[in-house]
Amino acid sequence: MLAEKPLATSSAECGTLLEAAQRCGARLGVNQNFVYHPAFVGLRRAVEAGALGRPRFVSCLYNVALRQLQARQFGHWMFRAPGNILLEQAVHPLSQIVALAGPVRQVRALADAAVEIAPGVPFCPAVTLTLEGARLPAQLRFAVGQSFPFWQVTVVCDDGVIVADILANRVATHDHTR
Repeated sequence: MLAEKPLATSSAECGTLLEAAQRCGARLGVNQNFVYHPAFVGLRRAVEAGALGRPRFVSCLYNVALRQLQARQFGHWMFRAPGNILLEQAVHPLSQIVALAGPVRQVRALADAAVEIAPGVPFCPAVTLTLEGARLPAQLRFAVGQSFPFWQVTVVCDDGVIVADILANRVATHDHTR
Protein backbone atom coordinates (compact mmCIF):
# COMPACT_ATOMS: atom_id res chain seq x y z
CA MET A 1 0.00 0.00 0.00
CA LEU A 2 1.34 3.43 -0.93
CA ALA A 3 0.12 6.15 1.42
CA GLU A 4 0.04 9.87 0.80
CA LYS A 5 2.07 12.00 3.19
CA PRO A 6 1.85 12.32 6.05
CA LEU A 7 1.62 8.63 6.86
CA ALA A 8 0.34 9.57 10.32
CA THR A 9 0.62 12.37 12.85
CA SER A 10 2.77 10.54 15.41
CA SER A 11 5.39 7.81 15.67
CA ALA A 12 2.87 5.67 17.57
CA GLU A 13 0.34 5.96 14.75
CA CYS A 14 3.03 5.05 12.22
CA GLY A 15 3.92 2.00 14.32
CA THR A 16 0.28 0.90 14.39
CA LEU A 17 0.07 1.13 10.60
CA LEU A 18 3.33 -0.79 10.18
CA GLU A 19 2.15 -3.55 12.50
CA ALA A 20 -1.15 -3.83 10.63
CA ALA A 21 0.67 -4.05 7.30
CA GLN A 22 3.00 -6.75 8.64
CA ARG A 23 0.06 -8.80 9.99
CA CYS A 24 -1.59 -8.67 6.58
CA GLY A 25 1.63 -9.34 4.68
CA ALA A 26 1.36 -6.00 2.92
CA ARG A 27 4.12 -3.56 2.10
CA LEU A 28 3.64 -0.03 3.34
CA GLY A 29 5.29 3.01 1.80
CA VAL A 30 4.86 6.77 1.83
CA ASN A 31 4.94 8.96 -1.26
CA GLN A 32 7.84 11.38 -0.86
CA ASN A 33 7.99 12.55 -4.47
CA PHE A 34 10.54 15.34 -4.05
CA VAL A 35 13.39 12.93 -3.28
CA TYR A 36 12.93 11.92 -6.96
CA HIS A 37 12.95 15.46 -8.32
CA PRO A 38 15.57 15.57 -11.14
CA ALA A 39 17.63 18.37 -9.56
CA PHE A 40 17.67 16.61 -6.20
CA VAL A 41 18.61 13.31 -7.84
CA GLY A 42 21.54 15.08 -9.53
CA LEU A 43 22.69 16.59 -6.24
CA ARG A 44 22.40 13.24 -4.45
CA ARG A 45 24.38 11.42 -7.16
CA ALA A 46 27.17 14.01 -6.95
CA VAL A 47 27.27 13.69 -3.15
CA GLU A 48 27.27 9.87 -3.24
CA ALA A 49 30.02 9.85 -5.89
CA GLY A 50 32.19 12.05 -3.67
CA ALA A 51 32.42 14.65 -6.45
CA LEU A 52 33.52 17.37 -4.03
CA GLY A 53 34.82 15.27 -1.16
CA ARG A 54 33.17 14.27 2.04
CA PRO A 55 29.85 16.00 2.79
CA ARG A 56 29.87 18.04 6.02
CA PHE A 57 26.58 19.98 6.20
CA VAL A 58 23.16 20.12 4.53
CA SER A 59 21.08 23.26 4.22
CA CYS A 60 17.65 23.75 2.70
CA LEU A 61 15.92 27.05 2.01
CA TYR A 62 12.21 26.47 1.36
CA ASN A 63 10.63 29.86 0.67
CA VAL A 64 7.40 29.34 -1.25
CA ALA A 65 3.93 30.72 -1.87
CA LEU A 66 1.00 28.83 -0.38
CA ARG A 67 -2.08 28.69 -2.59
CA GLN A 68 -4.51 28.12 0.31
CA LEU A 69 -3.10 31.11 2.17
CA GLN A 70 -3.28 33.37 -0.88
CA ALA A 71 -6.85 32.22 -1.58
CA ARG A 72 -7.74 32.85 2.08
CA GLN A 73 -8.92 29.24 2.50
CA PHE A 74 -8.38 29.34 6.25
CA GLY A 75 -10.72 26.40 6.81
CA HIS A 76 -8.12 24.08 5.26
CA TRP A 77 -6.92 21.47 7.79
CA MET A 78 -3.33 22.73 7.66
CA PHE A 79 -4.45 25.93 9.44
CA ARG A 80 -6.38 24.16 12.22
CA ALA A 81 -3.37 23.27 14.38
CA PRO A 82 0.19 24.65 14.40
CA GLY A 83 1.80 21.32 13.44
CA ASN A 84 -0.45 20.69 10.45
CA ILE A 85 1.45 23.04 8.15
CA LEU A 86 4.58 21.02 8.86
CA LEU A 87 2.79 17.74 8.13
CA GLU A 88 1.38 19.12 4.89
CA GLN A 89 4.32 21.14 3.53
CA ALA A 90 7.55 20.67 5.50
CA VAL A 91 7.69 16.94 4.78
CA HIS A 92 8.94 17.77 1.28
CA PRO A 93 12.19 19.54 2.20
CA LEU A 94 12.57 17.36 5.31
CA SER A 95 12.46 14.19 3.21
CA GLN A 96 15.30 15.61 1.11
CA ILE A 97 17.32 16.47 4.21
CA VAL A 98 16.82 13.00 5.69
CA ALA A 99 17.89 11.41 2.40
CA LEU A 100 21.20 13.26 2.70
CA ALA A 101 21.80 13.66 6.45
CA GLY A 102 20.18 10.45 7.70
CA PRO A 103 17.42 10.06 10.26
CA VAL A 104 16.96 13.10 12.47
CA ARG A 105 17.99 12.54 16.08
CA GLN A 106 17.46 16.01 17.49
CA VAL A 107 15.65 19.18 16.41
CA ARG A 108 15.87 22.77 17.60
CA ALA A 109 13.30 25.19 16.22
CA LEU A 110 13.13 28.95 16.15
CA ALA A 111 9.79 30.23 14.87
CA ASP A 112 9.15 33.66 13.43
CA ALA A 113 6.40 35.71 14.99
CA ALA A 114 2.88 34.50 14.31
CA VAL A 115 0.57 36.59 12.18
CA GLU A 116 -3.21 36.71 12.38
CA ILE A 117 -4.50 35.37 9.06
CA ALA A 118 -8.14 35.75 10.08
CA PRO A 119 -9.80 37.08 13.25
CA GLY A 120 -8.55 34.86 16.07
CA VAL A 121 -6.53 32.59 13.74
CA PRO A 122 -2.78 32.93 14.40
CA PHE A 123 -0.39 31.41 11.88
CA CYS A 124 3.39 31.06 11.97
CA PRO A 125 4.56 31.38 8.37
CA ALA A 126 8.24 30.63 8.98
CA VAL A 127 10.52 28.56 11.17
CA THR A 128 14.21 27.75 11.16
CA LEU A 129 15.10 24.20 12.17
CA THR A 130 18.53 23.01 13.20
CA LEU A 131 18.70 19.25 12.78
CA GLU A 132 21.14 16.68 14.05
CA GLY A 133 21.13 13.97 11.39
CA ALA A 134 22.63 10.53 11.85
CA ARG A 135 25.29 11.31 9.20
CA LEU A 136 25.36 15.11 8.90
CA PRO A 137 24.13 18.22 10.67
CA ALA A 138 21.49 20.14 8.74
CA GLN A 139 19.39 23.26 8.76
CA LEU A 140 16.01 24.04 7.22
CA ARG A 141 14.56 27.50 6.70
CA PHE A 142 10.89 26.79 6.10
CA ALA A 143 8.72 29.74 5.03
CA VAL A 144 5.33 29.63 3.32
CA GLY A 145 3.11 32.37 1.96
CA GLN A 146 6.15 34.13 0.55
CA SER A 147 6.10 36.39 -2.51
CA PHE A 148 9.43 35.18 -3.95
CA PRO A 149 9.43 31.40 -4.47
CA PHE A 150 12.82 29.79 -3.87
CA TRP A 151 13.69 26.19 -2.94
CA GLN A 152 17.33 25.26 -2.72
CA VAL A 153 19.14 22.29 -1.18
CA THR A 154 22.85 22.80 -0.51
CA VAL A 155 25.49 20.30 0.59
CA VAL A 156 28.77 21.70 1.85
CA CYS A 157 31.63 19.25 1.22
CA ASP A 158 35.36 19.24 1.97
CA ASP A 159 36.25 20.47 -1.52
CA GLY A 160 33.24 22.54 -2.56
CA VAL A 161 29.51 22.97 -2.47
CA ILE A 162 26.73 21.26 -4.44
CA VAL A 163 23.46 23.14 -4.89
CA ALA A 164 20.14 21.89 -6.24
CA ASP A 165 17.68 24.60 -7.24
CA ILE A 166 14.44 22.64 -7.07
CA LEU A 167 12.12 25.21 -8.66
CA ALA A 168 14.51 25.96 -11.56
CA ASN A 169 15.43 22.25 -11.86
CA ARG A 170 19.19 22.68 -12.02
CA VAL A 171 22.28 21.57 -10.11
CA ALA A 172 25.43 23.65 -9.71
CA THR A 173 28.76 23.02 -8.04
CA HIS A 174 31.16 25.52 -6.55
CA ASP A 175 34.70 24.34 -6.06
CA HIS A 176 38.32 25.44 -6.13
CA THR A 177 39.45 27.47 -9.12
CA ARG A 178 42.90 28.56 -10.19
